[in-house]
Amino acid sequence: MDRARDIAVRLENVEEGLKKLKGRGDEEASIRTKHLTGIGEHLRTQLLEELDWIHEQKPELEIKQKKKLKR
Repeated sequence: MDRARDIAVRLENVEEGLKKLKGRGDEEASIRTKHLTGIGEHLRTQLLEELDWIHEQKPELEIKQKKKLKR
């Protein structure tokens, strides 16, 4: 879950960077926007894969947590 949280934070940072570049119309802003958009798409994919993995592992995680609670 920590990995998913880290990815989500990085994605938020990318989205904030895109908002800052939105008002600019120069060539550098255009290049940076394309770059950040690509990074954002990659991070979204990673986040979805990580959430899918967590969902698949959930029964195992619940069993481990129950064992810890019994101790």
